[in-house]
Amino acid sequence: MSKKAQITIFIILGMVLLASAAFLFYIVSEMTVTNLEAEQEVGIAGLFQKEGLRLYVEDCIQDSLEEAIIAVGQGGRIWFDTSLIDGTLAFSEDNNGIFYSGNYYYLGITHEDDLEFYDSYPCEENSTEYPSFCKYVYGDGADFGHKESLSISSIESDLEKYLVNATPECVSEFLNSNLSYSGDLGEGEVTLSVGIESDGIDVDIQYPLELTVETETYFHLTEFDYFYPSEFKTFLSKLVVNPLWLEKRDIDFQWIAEEFEDSTSEYHSSSYVSFSPVLIVEEVEKSTEGLGHRVITYVLDPDHILENKPYSFSFAIANRPPALDFIERESCSDYDYIVIPGTADYGTIEILTEAHDPDEDVIEFSYESVLEGIVSFSETPTGIDYTYNLTGEVPASFSDPEIYILTVNASDTHLLSDVQDVRVLIDRPIEIGVSLENAYAIRYPDVANVSNTVIPLLSIEDPFYLNVAVPSQSVSNEVTQYATLSYTDEKNNGDFVVNLQNDVSDENCFSFPWPSETVASTCSIEDYNSDQLLMWSSLLQTEPNSHMNYSGAEGGSGITGTFVLDFTTDYCSNFAPTQDETQEVKVVECIPVVNETHPYAYPYH
Repeated sequence: MSKKAQITIFIILGMVLLASAAFLFYIVSEMTVTNLEAEQEVGIAGLFQKEGLRLYVEDCIQDSLEEAIIAVGQGGRIWFDTSLIDGTLAFSEDNNGIFYSGNYYYLGITHEDDLEFYDSYPCEENSTEYPSFCKYVYGDGADFGHKESLSISSIESDLEKYLVNATPECVSEFLNSNLSYSGDLGEGEVTLSVGIESDGIDVDIQYPLELTVETETYFHLTEFDYFYPSEFKTFLSKLVVNPLWLEKRDIDFQWIAEEFEDSTSEYHSSSYVSFSPVLIVEEVEKSTEGLGHRVITYVLDPDHILENKPYSFSFAIANRPPALDFIERESCSDYDYIVIPGTADYGTIEILTEAHDPDEDVIEFSYESVLEGIVSFSETPTGIDYTYNLTGEVPASFSDPEIYILTVNASDTHLLSDVQDVRVLIDRPIEIGVSLENAYAIRYPDVANVSNTVIPLLSIEDPFYLNVAVPSQSVSNEVTQYATLSYTDEKNNGDFVVNLQNDVSDENCFSFPWPSETVASTCSIEDYNSDQLLMWSSLLQTEPNSHMNYSGAEGGSGITGTFVLDFTTDYCSNFAPTQDETQEVKVVECIPVVNETHPYAYPYH
């Protein structure tokens, strides 16, 4: 073999050995890299399992929670874009919120101005019993609007909805942008609860996170507990929820700093003094009809609500109408105000109207009535901006008793009104009377009869009539009336009482000497039949309840007696006006009669 051939074989063997070495080096290198990557995955898993990923999730919870608190504070439950967060409160103009100056505000107090029974405002319970409705008077318990769900529990729910959306998004963003590995980090469904406690906000979250490398699971994280120190609960309770209850129930409450800061005020709040916020109250569209809502904003220093950050919380209160005091005088179920023409105390309409506005707006009063032109109304200033004086002169001769509607309106500067249709009962006059007539004087008017004296004379021999006049029935079905006719004499021989309660009409006629009531009778002597006249003397002795069957008048002086007519009208309240009329008489044994045409008794004339 030549030397050249030997060199060639050597070179070939060298190249084969070099290639083999290179291949072995490649194999070793690939195995080393694979082992390093696996060890790196294990290292990452170990790191996350101990602290890394857990801390980052908790950091996401903190960031999301602060974002949620700020979002709630911007408008009080109405967020700028609620469509991005499932289940949050959808905005509805003037129903649950307002849009003002580019921001949404939740209405903590609302008012329904289209109630079916508008007269129910501001009573605590809406009445559907037309037409009595609400009989509110200043100082009574009332509802000046409806308090909506601006409460600690509702805000807890809002924070939960925000966190369940924002926290996973934050974690996913971290995983996608900051990690590079061949393993698989799986995320499960997130459930959480938020508790606003006295010293902070507690978040309990169920968030499954699982790291898998080459089909091997290295850890599984599920539960995260996070606590955020904050005075949010005290702030909400003392500066938002409690004042909203006052705003709803107390018409004198004013949302001003002085009310909370003044230790002598019934609305003083030590929590308000502790927080020392800037309180801003802004009225929306002051002169616009139907508006007048207010936006309440608190601005707080850092560390009260958020760590190292100032905080503001805003919400709105709907404008509400004034609360008109119930107008009444001796009211009943079918009328509110009574007028009795001709009486000193009840003969005129005299209404001092009072109304207060829960939003401290200026109040204007007005009235409308079908009585205009019949009754002379006049409006006079009272000098007090929440009262209004309305009077009406009702003629004593008013001849059309009826229940009339007088509408009184109290409106604020935004034209929201509280109205009462005052049902005014203008009743018939209460006039009564008694008159005494001798039967023979009626039959024979030309006969001079001494019964026509200042004190009429009555005798047991002569029939007489007592006419009783009482008012007609009231036009109100709720009014009852009754009368009694009584008689007494000095010897108590003829005392009696007749109850007319069940039979009161315009005229009643009573025939004497024995009681023979003949309602609506003509009261004539023909009412006595022939047998009665022939048996007169014996009937005086035997007729039951004969009121002229007396003794002790034989001397001719007679017995003095008095008829009394008592009349009462019951207007279903404590108001029951009474009147009485008296008629004095003298009862004698007989009445001398002189017939000037026939002055002698014989022959029989």
